[in-house]
Amino acid sequence: MAAVDKAVADKVAAMTAASADRDDRMRAIRLVRAGDADDLVPGLFADMWPKPVVANFIDVAARDLASVLAPLPSLSCASGRMERDSDRRRAEEKNKIGYDYWRQSRLATQMFQGADRYNSYGFLVFYCEVDFDRQIPIIQVEDPWGCYYENDRWGFTRVLARTFELTCSEACTMWPEYEHTFRRGKSGTPVSDGTKIKFVRYDDDDRTLLYCPDRSDLLLNSYANPIKRCKAHVVERPKLDGETRGQFDNAIWVQLAAHRLATLGLDAAYRAVMAPLALPTDAQELPIGPDAVIRTDNPDGVRRVPLEVPQSAFAWQQQLDSQLRVASGYPEARLGSTGASVVTGRGVEALMGGFDSQIKTFQELARFGLSTITSICFEMDQALFGGIKRVVNGVMHGESYQITVTPRDDIGGNYACDCTYGFAAGLSPNQAAVLLLQFRGDGLISRNTVREQLPFDIDVDAEQRELDVQEAEDALKQGLFAFAQALGPMAQAGMDPQVPIRALAQVITAREKGTPLAEAVAAAFTPPEAPPEGGPAPGAAPAGGASGGLPGVQDSGLLQGVAEGQAGQAPGGLPTVQDIVAGIRGNGAPNLTASVRRRQPA
Repeated sequence: MAAVDKAVADKVAAMTAASADRDDRMRAIRLVRAGDADDLVPGLFADMWPKPVVANFIDVAARDLASVLAPLPSLSCASGRMERDSDRRRAEEKNKIGYDYWRQSRLATQMFQGADRYNSYGFLVFYCEVDFDRQIPIIQVEDPWGCYYENDRWGFTRVLARTFELTCSEACTMWPEYEHTFRRGKSGTPVSDGTKIKFVRYDDDDRTLLYCPDRSDLLLNSYANPIKRCKAHVVERPKLDGETRGQFDNAIWVQLAAHRLATLGLDAAYRAVMAPLALPTDAQELPIGPDAVIRTDNPDGVRRVPLEVPQSAFAWQQQLDSQLRVASGYPEARLGSTGASVVTGRGVEALMGGFDSQIKTFQELARFGLSTITSICFEMDQALFGGIKRVVNGVMHGESYQITVTPRDDIGGNYACDCTYGFAAGLSPNQAAVLLLQFRGDGLISRNTVREQLPFDIDVDAEQRELDVQEAEDALKQGLFAFAQALGPMAQAGMDPQVPIRALAQVITAREKGTPLAEAVAAAFTPPEAPPEGGPAPGAAPAGGASGGLPGVQDSGLLQGVAEGQAGQAPGGLPTVQDIVAGIRGNGAPNLTASVRRRQPA
């Protein structure tokens, strides 16, 4: 059985020893959030109250803050100088490949735990793991508990050692060839199935190792790093003294003090209820029970011995609550218990200022971390699966897609990418929308820039095309409405309204059947095709004369008594309705006048 290099084992041991204080802080916050503070300070809890009796404020604040920090940014990849359409298409394909890494990794779901651990422990660990079944690199957001790392001066991770424990039964299942070794302890004595065994996964720029320090540094697996850079990236909270600290390290003892004060208050209330009775001197008996009767001439003298609780205790309780929010960096407005103005909102905005700055800080750090780990995935994908085609599908900018990808051709050695939360990072969605509208109203930014910075993900080009189509359809409908309103004047002018009426009716029928508006209008208003040779021209008189054999109609198609050139006029020169004028004059009697006009064609 081979053992891991002594240099690697010594390095991991040194990293673990150097992080002893950090591990103690991580253990404390882990116990408090799990409700096991009695394991942290056993003497603080009495037998009557073995667990905390106050709300776990740290856990509530951590989960709420993580839900705000968890949403993913937008991925932006470049190809070439981005001056040609081919460069833009390649960049768009790289975006789709990157989004597929995120989707296959369930990164959006993992980020809720990742942001929570970042707040609690002070750092966030991204790790690129290869799934050979799906033939794709996967991003894992790992638990910082038991992780030790080294970052260079540029902020890139060069070494990551992750320690974890498995039961003896689990280890034998994963590595059955070493079952005999796992079943024996360090002294050679047999161990039970539930015995915990420690393992270490070590990554650097050159290799990945997996070994068991509890079994003489037994080497379980090793392979060379195909991309020659560490497959992990660690995002750290800003540090002052070189120590990694979580968001709530200073709030632990304030919460424990609040618990202690609450238990004292409960004890005081219990003692007040159970205090002895004070009786006047003439009471000879003390009955016991809820319906007991005490015979005395001085009933006002029957009372319990008072136990006064000082008012300063309640003041201390309020002060501890306030200090707990300050130590956690968690504003009171998030709990909905602020008295700030709801009209102008300035009080809420002032209370939320520190909270928004935390969001902006995390987004800037996470942006760099996600860009780096996605770049590692691009490089790993090309190195391991460069010539293998696979189908990539998903949803990007609100639009579904499906493309066939060959990493060697579509990535092409360009692993650079960037992530952005937009220039409104750290602001609430309402504040960001107002800021964008103000900039747009003053002409400082374009409409496309506003769309790109919206707090939700859309395809800018597709959205503009959809708006153009909607505006064109609205204009087309307005034109149809105007055309329908003009039918009356058209008829008065002597034009035949049947043709436009039939066209409008055809549009309505087509829309009822689900035909798009543009197609329905185009079909309704398309002129009829030319007749075949020898056939009658459109509008020509049918065989047997224009009258078609109808009574009262001349062969020319005019009514009987209507001369040539007088189409639309009344027969025999009779006045039309427009020429008959009725009115009321003088004493209110109706007055009807009519005139006769005869016209001949010029």
